Amino acid sequence: MEHAPESMRDGAQPLSQTHTLVAEILPELRPCEMQNIFFQCFEDGPETLLAPIEAEFARRGLSPYGKFSTDCF
Repeated sequence: MEHAPESMRDGAQPLSQTHTLVAEILPELRPCEMQNIFFQCFEDGPETLLAPIEAEFARRGLSPYGKFSTDCF
């Protein structure tokens, strides 16, 4: 992938092509994982994924700007 962001692994699809799948699995993600995706979308897009992530945080009574354990993985 010649123009892919440096952080993208070889063979990985851009988040803009997988955001439907990401939106579907949001309820299964830990807050720190959602937060990572939120800020990646905030910086690099797609912006269409921000609303579902914010909605999932709100459903849980949390904020994407909160402090969460960085022990995601």
